[in-house]
Order: sequence, then structure tokens, then C-alpha cells
Amino acid sequence: MAGNQKTYRLNIDGAQLRRQRELLFLLMQAADESRTFELGPEQFKMLEGLVNLTDGIADQAHDKYGIDCLLSDGETSREELVPTTAKLFIDVTYDPDLTDAESLAVAADRLLETAMSTPGILDEYGGPKFGEFFLAEETT
Repeated sequence: MAGNQKTYRLNIDGAQLRRQRELLFLLMQAADESRTFELGPEQFKMLEGLVNLTDGIADQAHDKYGIDCLLSDGETSREELVPTTAKLFIDVTYDPDLTDAESLAVAADRLLETAMSTPGILDEYGGPKFGEFFLAEETT
């Protein structure tokens, strides 16, 4: 290793992460249905492990890329920001024998919804709100 460079390597137990992800989906479903969800001791331990994982990722993001994921400087409040809307376009290549463009838009909505359910995932970008994916006319 040259200088002060650090090497990062995630050591993740795949089966444990799968159980933790399933727990997150159960919690998300309960929240969506506005119902309580009682955590047992093992579930609490899994949730605590996810918090530790996100802390480790945030530490690496700070150390390697200078991204401050855990602390906010409080210089600008959200009330001071003027909302702006942008249209983003994405090209998708797919096999028409297996799916269609509208189904891909639904899948992209689900993918984005899952990603956005991660607390603070876009805080460094001001916590933008995304609408649904839709099919656009061909553009050049």
C-alpha cells in the first residue's frame, strides 16, 4: 500500500444479510399499513447489525471519497431551498421475448422505491423526491 491509502473490503454474511433484508421488508410493509411491528430479541439484533453496516459504509464513504454521510453542517435548512423539477431520461436495453417497456417501468419504480427506503440514502443531495418511471417518446 502506498502512503496512507486504505483498502476497503466488505465482509458480509450473505444468509444473514438476506434475513436482515427480509426484516426490513416486513417493517416497511407494517409502516405502509400503519400498524405496529413487535421486534423480538433476534430481530432487534439483526436491525442493530444493519445499523452497524450502514455506519461502516458511511465511514468508508467519508474516508475514501470525502462524503459526509453521518453529520450535517446545518448551513442551509430545507425551508430555504427553492424546489426544482428535472426530467431524467434513461435508456434500457431488454429482451422483448421476456418483457416489455411498461413492465420495465414498473420494475424500475419498484427498484427505486426499494433504494429510497434506505434512510438518508440521498441526504447529501438534499433528499430529492422521485416520481414514477414512464415511457417517453423516442428522442435524439
